[in-house]
Amino acid sequence: MTSLPSQLEEDLLKLVSVGLLEQTEGCEDVYSNDMLVQTQSRGLCALEKAQAIYGRAWSDKGLVKNTCTASVILCATYLGDYEWSDEPCQKAAAVFLKDLVTAAGSPTLVRLLCGYSEVEESPDEVLFPRGIAREVFQLLKTRMNKENWKKEPASRQVLSWVLTQMEHPFVGEHLNLILPPALLLVDDYLSANKLLGVRCLQHLVNEVDATELRWYGRGEVIYQALEPLLHQQDAALMSELLPCIIGILAVIEHRKESGPREPNRYDKVFQVVLGNMEGEQKIALRREFAKFLSKFVAVLGIYVLCHMKRLMRVVVSYLEVSDGEEETSRLCILEALKSLITEAWPRIPAHSVGLTKVLLALLSEIDSSAESFTTPAQVNLMDKTEECLVLLRKCSPDMMQPTLEGIMDMPSVNDRLKKSLSKVLKHD
Repeated sequence: MTSLPSQLEEDLLKLVSVGLLEQTEGCEDVYSNDMLVQTQSRGLCALEKAQAIYGRAWSDKGLVKNTCTASVILCATYLGDYEWSDEPCQKAAAVFLKDLVTAAGSPTLVRLLCGYSEVEESPDEVLFPRGIAREVFQLLKTRMNKENWKKEPASRQVLSWVLTQMEHPFVGEHLNLILPPALLLVDDYLSANKLLGVRCLQHLVNEVDATELRWYGRGEVIYQALEPLLHQQDAALMSELLPCIIGILAVIEHRKESGPREPNRYDKVFQVVLGNMEGEQKIALRREFAKFLSKFVAVLGIYVLCHMKRLMRVVVSYLEVSDGEEETSRLCILEALKSLITEAWPRIPAHSVGLTKVLLALLSEIDSSAESFTTPAQVNLMDKTEECLVLLRKCSPDMMQPTLEGIMDMPSVNDRLKKSLSKVLKHD
């Protein structure tokens, strides 16, 4: 049994060190069927063999200390739904990882990775009171450098998986090890790698104190890496990118307690987004932009007035065009319009006529083309449109009240539209 721990450590480190899918220059991220089958077979064999050894010698603390980090990396390599990991590999990895957490004396996976802070007292049975995350990131650092990270497709997935398991305040301790490979991913030409990098940066923004991100200009570096991606034409990427940019702007752009502010990067990003929305024809991208708009309007607050002309064009054009029976874009734009009316109410009366026309046209379309919508979409559209009309009436009652009353008295208006307008007029 004396040679067993060192042999296991050697086997696992060797298995992890080549990333299981080492590629030659020029064919990164391209896997042949034969290579995938071989990798799945080799991975499953390694997982089952390692788990069997742990099952026989789990009480050997030296074995656990020497092999736990490499074993966790091996498990993380096969846990996800990757090309090189089939269902048997995923199940074996999950079972082995559970055994590793138990053998290390940790109550949870998070504790195994992060350990305990200086103000916390770790239980006596815990073998890694400071966690193993640093050792994992140190091992990944050699594989995720600029020269060879493309040859290590598993390593980037391990980095993302380990990072997303960690929580505040432990993530900040490893920022210098995590940030460089995450930036490499963001800067890659493949959308899949960009997406993975953005997810890593989003987790950093969420789980690291803003003060730590501002140290040494780290927040600025993250923003500069993300800003060029606003011009990408990938809906999946945009859905992750826009919240991440909002988060990092909150870190690097300081709000004044009082007095006017100068135009800043919030305005720059918002102008780019509005420009993209105006010219975008792809439904998937229009939906992602629409989902994001309400949050950005709320973040800008009263300063959304600086973008009023262009924003109004976007709102009106998106409300006029259907994007399918679920009407995701329209529902999100109506939510953004509610935020806009709330935040920019002093200027709303100047736009109330145009907004009223497009909202009434939408109510009429909902009634006349009911078969084009799902029932939930129809109900939500009606409710949100009525809410927007209520807010418009409150912003400019002298104009909206008689206008809506006059429309109700028109003989061409059907009963359903009259019912909606009656609700708007009676709402306090």
